[in-house]
Amino acid sequence: MKYEFLLLKTCDAGEAVLNNIQNILTYETYCAQAQIYRKYLQQNREKAELYYKNFKTFNDKIFNQAIEILDIAINEANTDLAQSAMDMINTMKSTYPDFYKAHNKQLFRRYANG
Repeated sequence: MKYEFLLLKTCDAGEAVLNNIQNILTYETYCAQAQIYRKYLQQNREKAELYYKNFKTFNDKIFNQAIEILDIAINEANTDLAQSAMDMINTMKSTYPDFYKAHNKQLFRRYANG
């Protein structure tokens, strides 16, 4: 009787250890997956920030050139040149929403809704 009881307790303890090991492995797997996903999001954020920085630099150059053209047009009273500069500025202004949409797609690629 004692032997059977001891054997039963040993089996129960062994099953408990196996369950604990399985829980630890599940936890470790989850932690590793979370770290990988965090790194993925960090890299996408860095790409999006670089994309934004490049866009902003390029956009500022275009805007400054348009302002310089507008100044020249005003100084020379050239309405066609002034209209061209204003068209360029308005085009840039209207494309900003598309840029931010692309920025968010780059940042949240998986979750972007077209």
